Amino acid sequence: SSRDCSRPDLDSDSLAGCTALLLDCTERPSEQAARPPPADCVLGAAALRSLLGEKLKAVGGGLKRLGLRGQLLGSSEAVELLASTLGALTALESLDLADTRLGDKGVAPLLAALPASLSSLDLAHNRLTDEGAKAVAAALGGGGSKLSSSLRLSELSLAWNGVG
Repeated sequence: SSRDCSRPDLDSDSLAGCTALLLDCTERPSEQAARPPPADCVLGAAALRSLLGEKLKAVGGGLKRLGLRGQLLGSSEAVELLASTLGALTALESLDLADTRLGDKGVAPLLAALPASLSSLDLAHNRLTDEGAKAVAAALGGGGSKLSSSLRLSELSLAWNGVG
């Protein structure tokens, strides 16, 4: 049966049947200053390695929504693990990576790994500059890239970045 899963499901190693895994630690940015996430919300390095390296691959083709808003994915190891896992998520429709500190260097490997099923991508509040925005445009805007010919995003957010 399908179900939405969250942090307690991670702790119990029970992700079977999850169609959504929502591990958000921050709310969408408002006009006021964003509050830092609670310390117990953000996954530590070992939990991130376990989630991105093994647990998500086990859920595989059944996962439709993945919310990692506020998780700290800025390290190259976390980005590489997530990029390598995205290929196994063949039914993924929505990916929320807002406020994960990807930066310009982290966004490119993820763009190259997005599954063709993806229709919504949130990259808001990720410290992207014009360089990161150009990487997004190049990956999604054509130019004959493998990604641009297979991916059909209907929603993309680059809000709250240093673009422009």
